[in-house]
Amino acid sequence: MTSARTRLIRENALQAHIIRKVRAEGGFAVKIESPSRRGIPDVLIVYQGRVYFVEVKMSTKSKPTAIQSLTHREMMKAGARVDVVTGKDEADFHLALILTRAI
Repeated sequence: MTSARTRLIRENALQAHIIRKVRAEGGFAVKIESPSRRGIPDVLIVYQGRVYFVEVKMSTKSKPTAIQSLTHREMMKAGARVDVVTGKDEADFHLALILTRAI
């Protein structure tokens, strides 16, 4: 069983991986923490004029919380791109799409 602390450390490592890859390609990426709104996605990416939000989970068994899902739906309704990635392979796949502007 994975503890919440272990999961958080792994999620932080994956967030850092995403940020490094985007920055290496000349994009802007930062970890987001919002004191005024719970449920905001973990990473903000700006690449070639497009903005993406990424929620990081460590496995396909991990799902966004209810408040995260609500916030993601509200953001998408307003026109934002929000993706949930579960693990490094899925993160790399989504990054490949972003960095080739396929999405």
